[in-house]
Amino acid sequence: MFERFDLQARRAVFFARLQASQEGHETIDLVCLALGLRDAVDRGARAIESLPSDASREMPLSEGSKQVLVRCVELADAESSYQVTALHLALALGETRDDSTLALLESLPSPGEWFGQDASPLLRLAVRLIGLGNVGRALVDQILEHRQVHAQGYRLRFELRGLADSSGELSLPPATPDEQIRALLQYKRAGNQLARHSDFRAADPARLFEQWAERPGLLVDCSAADTSRLLAEALGRAWGVVTANKNPLTGPFAAFQSLAGDRPAGSRLRWESTVGAGLPLVASLQRLRAAGDPVHSITGSLSSTLGYLMSGLARHEAFSQLVQEVRAAGYTEPDPREDLSGRDVARKALILARTLGWQMELSDVQREGLLPAELETLHQEDFWEQLPGLDEHWRAAAGKAESQGETLRYGFRLNPGGARVGVLSVKADSPLGRLEGTNQLVEIHSRCYAETPLVIQGRGAGVQATAAGVLSDMVELGQRLAAAGL
Repeated sequence: MFERFDLQARRAVFFARLQASQEGHETIDLVCLALGLRDAVDRGARAIESLPSDASREMPLSEGSKQVLVRCVELADAESSYQVTALHLALALGETRDDSTLALLESLPSPGEWFGQDASPLLRLAVRLIGLGNVGRALVDQILEHRQVHAQGYRLRFELRGLADSSGELSLPPATPDEQIRALLQYKRAGNQLARHSDFRAADPARLFEQWAERPGLLVDCSAADTSRLLAEALGRAWGVVTANKNPLTGPFAAFQSLAGDRPAGSRLRWESTVGAGLPLVASLQRLRAAGDPVHSITGSLSSTLGYLMSGLARHEAFSQLVQEVRAAGYTEPDPREDLSGRDVARKALILARTLGWQMELSDVQREGLLPAELETLHQEDFWEQLPGLDEHWRAAAGKAESQGETLRYGFRLNPGGARVGVLSVKADSPLGRLEGTNQLVEIHSRCYAETPLVIQGRGAGVQATAAGVLSDMVELGQRLAAAGL
C-alpha cells in the first residue's frame, strides 16, 4: 500500500507512529494519525533526519486508522491518480466524523498552502439525475469517462447519488463504484425500469436534498416531464440545477423568472442544452446582455429534422419521402407531426427570448406548421396515406423560392415585440440559406453586430452533443459552487 504514498503522505504516517510511540500508545489511533498529518504539512516540522534513532520502531495501526489508509487509496483511485497524497489522507480522516480528529484537521493550513494553488481540494458534488433515456445515459457515460479531466483540470468529482426514470428513483450510497453504475446503465439500455431492479430501494423525494444540506449538489434534469416544482425545491435548498428539459422554462414567464431569477447569468440554473444541444447559444446571449449590447433580433433554424426536410426540398425531393427518411433515421418523435407542427422550435425561440430578459409568453410566438389542420388530427395510418398529397404543394413552393434566388428554411424570427415560427424564404447565398442537412444556425443582430450578425452554427442536435452540453453546464456550475466555498 505505502509504495503509492507520496513523500508528504509517508511523512504523515511516520510522524503518527512517532507520536504514538512517545505517548506510549499500543496502536496508532486516529488522533495520532491526524497529529502526524499536521506535522507533515507544517513547514516548521522537524526533518526526518533529525529524529531520535528509535523513532522508526514498528507499531500497529488501530482498526480505525487502517480503514482511513484503505480509504486514502480508494480516493486516489477515484481520481485515476496513482499517487496517494496528504490531501487524500485529510479527506479520509474527515470522513470519520471523529470530533477530536476533525478539530485537529481544522487547525491545518489550507491545502493550497501545502501544495500550491493548483492542488486545491477536490470538490465532491452529489448529483441527482432525472431521466435515463438516451441523453441521460450518455451523460452518465461521459461523467465516468472524464473523471480524470474533471479532477485534474477543475478539482471536481461528480458523485451520482440518485438516478430516476419514469418508474421511480434509485438512491446510491456515497462512492458507489463506477462499475456498478455502468451495470445500471446496461440494465436501462436493455429496456428495463429502475423499479424492477433487484437493488431498487425507492428514495424519499426529499431525502437526498436533506442528506446533503451541508454541501449542496447538482440536480440534473434530462427528462421531458414537468419538473418545475422539483427544480424550484433544489434551488431553494441552494443546490445547482442543470436542465436539458424545455418544459419547466416554457410555462408562464413568472414561473421561468422564479427559477432563473432577475439575473439569469448569475443564478444557480443552467439551461444551455435546451436550445441547440451543445451550441453556445444561451451563453452567447448572456454575454451580450452582460456587456450591455442590446440584441435587436435573432433569426435561425433550430430543428435538425426540419432542416433536413428543407435541404431535401431544395434538391427537388418529394416531401412525403423526406418525412419517411427523417423518421426512419430517428430524428423525429414516433409521431412526426410533433416536429412538423413547429411546436418544438417555438419553445426554443421562447427560451432564447427569455434568456435576454424579454417578458414573452408562448402565446406571443406566431407558429405556422408544415401540415394543414386536417392532417393534424388523423389517425397515424390515415396520416401516412394522405401525406403524399402535399408533395406537389411543397415542390411548387421550393421552385418559386429557387426562381427568386432564394431557398426555403424552417426557422424563426425573434425581436422584443414577439416571434414568428414557420417557413422562411431566404437568400440562397446567406448563412441561413447555405445551411445543409441537420446542422443548426442562429444569426444574432445587436448594436455591435448590426451590419454583420453574430452567427453560431454547428451540430445542434444528437444525443452525444446534448449530453456534452449538459456536462459543460455541470462543470461551470460546479466551479461556481467551489468558488462560493460550498
